[in-house]
Amino acid sequence: MSRVVILGAGTALDDAWAVASELFSEAQRLPLVTCDQFNFDLAPLLSAHAPGQTRVFVAMDGRAVNDVRHQLITRVQLAGYPLVSLVAPGVTLDPAAEIAGNVYIAPGSNVGPQCSLGTGCWLGRAVMLERGVSLGTCVTLGSAVVLGEQVSVGAGATLGTGSLALAGSAVGKRCEWLLGATLPSQLADYSFYDAVLPEDARIYRH
Repeated sequence: MSRVVILGAGTALDDAWAVASELFSEAQRLPLVTCDQFNFDLAPLLSAHAPGQTRVFVAMDGRAVNDVRHQLITRVQLAGYPLVSLVAPGVTLDPAAEIAGNVYIAPGSNVGPQCSLGTGCWLGRAVMLERGVSLGTCVTLGSAVVLGEQVSVGAGATLGTGSLALAGSAVGKRCEWLLGATLPSQLADYSFYDAVLPEDARIYRH
């Protein structure tokens, strides 16, 4: 049987480890070291855990480090390690939903039928996804986010705690919606909304 290694940093590592400890009796926790919060050393993984005997979950905090999570997942895959997802006990996951590797779903969440969750997605506590929701790679959803039927969220986007997207809404890639309220029906790629910039800022340097 392959071992499971939970690697990462910050509170995301703590949250992922709490779920992994319930799911896997032989899980191992591996904090990563960094000098700049962007570049992480994978040597502890590569030197001690053979790819053919190890499945990996990458746990990194969301928002500004969605790209870091994506980068680390890619590096882990290129090194030959298969990814494992963490679905907390008690989560309602419809059999017709599809989740890719390295997906985290926190306790109290509900994922409806025909939902599609891309690699590296992170769902906080009590998230509700209605039928047909589509999440791109490395999407981060804060606690108590509700997405109506057929909502699509682009790769690398973040929706803050308490956000609500009505049925058919579309969120572009790399968006950040941190207002914790009802989203517009369309959010353009690279949009940014928070309490300081509630009218939207656009990130022009891609």
